[in-house]
Amino acid sequence: DDRTLDGLVPADARAVAYVAQELRLKGADPQAVIARLRLHFYNNFAYTTRLTPPAQESANDTPLAAFLMDQKRGHCEYFATATVMLLRAAGIPARYAVGYSVQEKRTATEYVVRERHAHSWALAWVKNQWIEIDNTPAGWFEAEWVSASSWEFYRDWFSNAWLAFYRWRQGDSQVRLFVFVGGVIILGFMAWRQVAGQRWRRSRGRRLGADGLPLPGRDSEFFAIEQRLSKRHPRPPAESIHDWIARLPFADRTLRDWLLALTELHYGHRFDPAGLSPSQRERLRVETARWLASYLQSESR
Repeated sequence: DDRTLDGLVPADARAVAYVAQELRLKGADPQAVIARLRLHFYNNFAYTTRLTPPAQESANDTPLAAFLMDQKRGHCEYFATATVMLLRAAGIPARYAVGYSVQEKRTATEYVVRERHAHSWALAWVKNQWIEIDNTPAGWFEAEWVSASSWEFYRDWFSNAWLAFYRWRQGDSQVRLFVFVGGVIILGFMAWRQVAGQRWRRSRGRRLGADGLPLPGRDSEFFAIEQRLSKRHPRPPAESIHDWIARLPFADRTLRDWLLALTELHYGHRFDPAGLSPSQRERLRVETARWLASYLQSESR
């Protein structure tokens, strides 16, 4: 049943009921419910894969209840599950969906789908059709990207070479054996460099996609903020921007909240396939300059 909440344990049922009542979801128009949920998760929650167990002494001693009431941090499974349960609490039929977020372009006509691109989201039955609702913060894709293995390039290359070899064996005249043999020689050379200690480093500057073109959103003004703050507080490669900002020692809390809002615009510009609207793009540009001016002013005090 796409409406039932009967399967929830007591702690989860209490948490869902509390949030639904706080947001006044019951009986509201479906579009209003969806908008309130989106704003609630946008303003109060963050993406992370570094989860801590719920406190046993707390009434919210289950993962979902702790996510909604205490920690307010999690990965896509938490956001999707919470969204489904809250939609059902509002009387809207909802389902939990899983699949892949296909964003990494390999060539003009090909995309790469990796295990870390696995994703989950919610489906809601509105106006006689299922619509997708994804309340996971847009920065999740970058957070997963920075944690990628340094061997990923070699695995990609070997996988492509192995496919080319099998195509050649099956009589594909467009793929020649010498391509495979030459590739094996190059891969062996790279492996020798790795073993010999001559490490390959991923550039932190101008990031390029598989087609050699700059990744979308590299013109984001937000990078000026990141560069400025990194001088005093460097961000480790495996730390997401949200987690980094959360630990920065801002004297004025409003600067942190303001910066987190700018982060969402930045993530949308970088990773949302639809990109930002012209007004949102202008807001990112103007608000970034205003934030930097306010931050520099607070530093000079």
